[in-house]
Amino acid sequence: MADSQPIPIPITPAEGVLTVRGSATIDAPPDRVWSILTDFKSYPQWNPFTRSQTLYDTSKNPLPDSALATDLFLHVSRVHLPPTMGEPGLFGQASTWEKIVSVSHEDHRMAWEFYLPLMPKWLLRAERWQILTDLDGGKTRYDTFEVFGGPIAYLIKWVHQQNLKDGFKAMAEALKARAEGAQNVPES
Repeated sequence: MADSQPIPIPITPAEGVLTVRGSATIDAPPDRVWSILTDFKSYPQWNPFTRSQTLYDTSKNPLPDSALATDLFLHVSRVHLPPTMGEPGLFGQASTWEKIVSVSHEDHRMAWEFYLPLMPKWLLRAERWQILTDLDGGKTRYDTFEVFGGPIAYLIKWVHQQNLKDGFKAMAEALKARAEGAQNVPES
C-alpha cells in the first residue's frame, strides 16, 4: 500500500435519499482484485450486475481500460436489474454515462458520478465509490457504495431500490469468486 494517506471520500450516505452498498472479504491480494475490477472488458465473463462498461475520453472516443483516470467518462451500457448472467427480463436492463471523479491506482479506489449534461445536479446526483482495503494474510476488503440524491432519487428508490441492493451484492460476490480463482460465477 502507498505511504500516502488514502484519497478522501467526499460524499457520505447521510447526504443522500438512497444509499446502496456491497462488500466482500476476498482471499486475494489487492493488486489482483484491482486488476479484475478495472478490466471492464472482462465484465461480461463474471459480473451479473454491470455487464458492460467502456471508457471514453472527453470527446467520447473509446479508450483502453488501462487509460482509467479522473475526468474521463464511463459508459455503463448494460446494467441488469435484477442481476443475471443470462438475458434480463422486460425492462430489466439500463444504461448510463458516468464521469470519473477520482482514481487512485496506488490506494485501489475509484469513483464516478452520474453524468447527463442537460440535467441539473440538484435534480439527481449519484456518486459511486469502489474501494479496496489491504487486509492481513494477503486478503482484500472490497467495499462499494452509491449515494443518490435529489428529487429523482426518490423515484429510483421506489422503483429500483431492491434490484440495486441485489446488484451490488451480486457484483461483490462475483468479484470475490473471480479473484479467488473461480472462472464461472453461478447465475443469480
